[in-house]
Amino acid sequence: MQTLTISASVRPRRVAILCDIADPEWMRSCRHILEIFSTLWGGHGNIIIPTDGCTIQPIFWRILEAFDPDHIYKYRPSFRDLEERDPQAFEQIVAEKIRGLSRGNQPTSREIDRVRKALRNEDNSKFAVTSELAQELKARIAPFFFEDYIVGPDTWKAGEVPGFPHTRILDIISKTDQADRIILPARLLPPAESLWYSATLGTCEVEFEHQLRESGITPLPFGDGSRTQDAMYEQRNLVSYAVERDSLEWYSTLNVAKPNTTPSDTLRLTPADLSLTNLGWFRQKQSKLWAPKAIAIAGNTISDFCLYLAL
Repeated sequence: MQTLTISASVRPRRVAILCDIADPEWMRSCRHILEIFSTLWGGHGNIIIPTDGCTIQPIFWRILEAFDPDHIYKYRPSFRDLEERDPQAFEQIVAEKIRGLSRGNQPTSREIDRVRKALRNEDNSKFAVTSELAQELKARIAPFFFEDYIVGPDTWKAGEVPGFPHTRILDIISKTDQADRIILPARLLPPAESLWYSATLGTCEVEFEHQLRESGITPLPFGDGSRTQDAMYEQRNLVSYAVERDSLEWYSTLNVAKPNTTPSDTLRLTPADLSLTNLGWFRQKQSKLWAPKAIAIAGNTISDFCLYLAL
């Protein structure tokens, strides 16, 4: 007799990701976190919290307490990040591992691929959350949580898609009415631009792109001129759409086609839209929709970006 455990909720799980505030490649790490967010139902409603593993800045404590996450995880860079940043250095480590395993014998291509795949998932960071910070998180965020841990127990890494209790968007997308194409900010954009577009429009890791195609959804890169042969035109459209992300009307009617094109050239979906399938934003009753407040975040640190993303 088979036994199944079924978990039901009126909304997706809210997730806060702790990341290393001293990470020199923080733009890359944050983009990888956003790639993971794009694979989850409700993922682009989640937040990233910078920390040194011992303390959290007061502004981010306020954000955490207001956000009230259901789950808190840490993101730790792996050798997959190194492979993306410096392929030659990654291959040197692969060669060293193969020499240590082959014992003078010529390794097969399958063995080399197995070593390379295993290395990609290995940690390449010493970032950790101290027990003191974990206890403070538990006391302030979830004092009645019955488990001994509050962070984890899983560590998020680039290219990985979290499983239960989270819902993969690909598991439910076939049951919804969605467009068969999505706009995808081009990867060849400068790092800061790419990160901003990823935060507002969403982004996809290469493997997730393949899975989308297998599900009947075609990601179309936009912003490098490959779509319209006019990179500046495409980037102006990306900026206009990204700035209007809080407007639900704009959020569902972006036209990135050039003037005088047919309706079939109009793209109406982004990875962020996809992750928010059949979900909506809500505001407090006392909020004044007719008098929105404009907030500008100026800075070039991971804390500045995480503050922008949370607000």
